Amino acid sequence: MGSERSSIVLVTGFGPFGSHKVNSSSEAVKELKKLGLGVQNVKLVVAEIPVLYDHVDKILPDLIDQYDPVLVISVGLSSAANILTLEQFANCVGYDRGDIDGNLPEDEKCKSVEQAPPDNKFKSIINMDKVVCSPLLKAKNIQACVSDDAGKFLCDYIYCTAMGWMRHLNKPLSNAFIHVPPLNKPFNAPQLAQQIQVSIQAMLLQLKEKHMVSF
Repeated sequence: MGSERSSIVLVTGFGPFGSHKVNSSSEAVKELKKLGLGVQNVKLVVAEIPVLYDHVDKILPDLIDQYDPVLVISVGLSSAANILTLEQFANCVGYDRGDIDGNLPEDEKCKSVEQAPPDNKFKSIINMDKVVCSPLLKAKNIQACVSDDAGKFLCDYIYCTAMGWMRHLNKPLSNAFIHVPPLNKPFNAPQLAQQIQVSIQAMLLQLKEKHMVSF
C-alpha cells in the first residue's frame, strides 16, 4: 500500500476556558504537530476548537468530512488528572453545564447523534485497556489510565459528536478521547505530546490488526 494515499489521524485540542487561560490540551497538540506521529504512511491533521457546543457541532463534522480520518482523537484538560486518562465511552445525553458563553446543547443532548444506543453511550472500538498496557507505552515509561465517564462537558461532548458523526457516515467508531493534566502538573507540553504520540501509535496498531490501516 506504499503507493496509496496516506491514512489520516485527526487530533483536536481545546482553547481556553474558566481559569485555564492556557489550555494544556491545545499546547500538547501544537507540540504533537511538530513531533509528528512517527508512523510511516500515516498523516497527522490537528485543529484547536473553542469550548463552545455550537462550534463543536459545526467544526468537527466538517473536519471529518474533509479529511476522512481513520482515527479521530480529541484531547482535553482535566484538572483532576496527573497522568494521561483515556476515555472508553462517550455520553449522548446529560450536558447540563454551560460552555464559555453559558450556552447548553438543545435538550442537553449531543446534536450529531441520530439514534443513541440503549444506554445512551457510544463505545470506541479502540480497547483503551490494551492501549495503557501496550509495550509501546511501557518502553517509554508512560503511565496512563482508563476512565468510563468523560464528564458530560465539552470533552465528553466532542467525543460523542465525533462518534455520532462517524455512525452517521456508517464508519467504525475508531475514536479516542485523552484527558491530560494541566501544564507542568507534572508534565510540560512536549512531554504530553510525546505521551500522546505513543498512545496514538498503540491505537494505530489495534486498527492495523483490524485491517483498517496499513503501515
